Amino acid sequence: MKRQVSPSTEGRRVAMLFLYKCEADGLYFYSPSHLRSHLGETFTDSWHLPLVRKIKRMVRSLTKNIFFYLPFLDHVISQHSENWSLIRLHAVDRAVLRVACYELCYRNTPRGVVISDALDMAKEYGSKDSPAFVHGVLDAIAKSQQEP
Repeated sequence: MKRQVSPSTEGRRVAMLFLYKCEADGLYFYSPSHLRSHLGETFTDSWHLPLVRKIKRMVRSLTKNIFFYLPFLDHVISQHSENWSLIRLHAVDRAVLRVACYELCYRNTPRGVVISDALDMAKEYGSKDSPAFVHGVLDAIAKSQQEP
């Protein structure tokens, strides 16, 4: 039996997949039409449900803000991924880290929730080494956010 996920967790997952798709398509800016298309493909028959509308709002907010802050987020990720340049990272790892880094830096989402959801995405969509790598980078970012 598959466990039920929260709307926020699902929103993070859909946002991460959209960022990954944008990179694969060579799109490095926020495109409402691209996002509408992605959301339409993701929620084919359930677009009208209140829970789905809540998830879509979260995805719009996350992706719009992630693209707005992308240079800063990439800088933070690069600073905390020892011996790895951003371009060398697997595209899934980049997308997972961008979503989580945005939430750690700009939202009041509990650090444990952000890291747990990021690890779940890394396990599901990344390589076998992705969870450990993502955890190390996010832990370092979270610790740096706590410093005065």
